[in-house]
Amino acid sequence: MKFNKFLLSIFLFFLQILCADSLAVDNVQIPDTKPRIAAWTRQLLDKVIRLDRNRDGSFGKLKVHFCFLHISKQIVLFLQNKCMA
Repeated sequence: MKFNKFLLSIFLFFLQILCADSLAVDNVQIPDTKPRIAAWTRQLLDKVIRLDRNRDGSFGKLKVHFCFLHISKQIVLFLQNKCMA
């Protein structure tokens, strides 16, 4: 089954929130809201993006919470398998 563009955009949005939510940001107050997507305002997301950006413009400056590493790897593998099918 091939994914259509709409489904792919939903998965990408989910991965973006998962990625932002998995970063260890000590100096930013992120609300403990459920569902987690409700915690992320545009201003808060922009602030975390600035903190995670390296000098060369790439990302990865912030550490990732350990519990999210396994989950995100499994999601990426699932998407790769579905998109390549």
